Amino acid sequence: MGVTVYALISGYVSLEGNYRVTNIVYLYLQVLFYNLIAFVLFAILVPGFAIKQALQLVLFPVSSESYWYFSAYFPLFFLIPLIKLGFERLPRVILNAILGMIVVLWVIIPVFIHTDVFALRNGCSFVWLFSCFYIGAYMKRFGVFEKLKSVGLWLIYAACMILTFVSKLGIEMIFGVSTEAPDRANILISYNSPTILLASMVILILFSRIGRNKEVQDGPALVRRMRVNKYIKLIASLSFGVYLSNCQPFVWSYLMKDRFISYASAPAWLMVIEVLLAAGAIFLVGIAVDGVRYLLFEALKLKKRLYALNCAIVKRVERQ
Repeated sequence: MGVTVYALISGYVSLEGNYRVTNIVYLYLQVLFYNLIAFVLFAILVPGFAIKQALQLVLFPVSSESYWYFSAYFPLFFLIPLIKLGFERLPRVILNAILGMIVVLWVIIPVFIHTDVFALRNGCSFVWLFSCFYIGAYMKRFGVFEKLKSVGLWLIYAACMILTFVSKLGIEMIFGVSTEAPDRANILISYNSPTILLASMVILILFSRIGRNKEVQDGPALVRRMRVNKYIKLIASLSFGVYLSNCQPFVWSYLMKDRFISYASAPAWLMVIEVLLAAGAIFLVGIAVDGVRYLLFEALKLKKRLYALNCAIVKRVERQ
């Protein structure tokens, strides 16, 4: 569900945000930072490390798909101005039609026709990121779910999770666990499944309400609220680094792959605890590592330099 939520957030916040061409350069340098650090460490520590092949993976993250999310987001980034323009100029009936097409073609049909005819790759693709970006922007533009109370949203989320879980168990109980078609029971367990999409939309709205309490006007409560919002924004800005550090190809191959496979043999209650503790540890370590990266980029005044470059590009385009 994480990918779907993250992509929805991108569309939700980008609709009214400032678009800067140099933002993709900043992201590219962030990816390059993790790739280079991992390359140097594993080249030194791992005997027989394939330096030539690894270097190509490191220096060309988009074409090599060292991070599939970044490779899928890269072309989407250049379509953002077009999407924003569409929401500004097109009538709602057209926007509704596009939304309906996305839901039918890339959410509903894959459930009933269990073939990847639209190259969705269970949601790990440019097509799905584009779809989520559009849906997130649509939610922001028309206030989807905004009028529902938080209790109702949590109930929707719970219903989606229960339906997803029951669908897998039910299919396996009725048809058995198939080795020939292992994904048969996973029709709702993918980033682009209807239940995962709806649950992700609900989570987006629920967390967007944090810090919106209009009753807090001044005094210590307001100061605490501002401090909490500041920390949330900081952690959010570092969250992409958790993905980059955890899913870096060398880190994944040599350190993460099959690392936690023993959890599957533990009792259910213990497995839940172990998974939560491991996920929390990975998140905290990722935040800490990206914090170091953030301080380094700040020391280099990277954002300010890229902002100046963006202004220069805009002025040049306007003159022409």
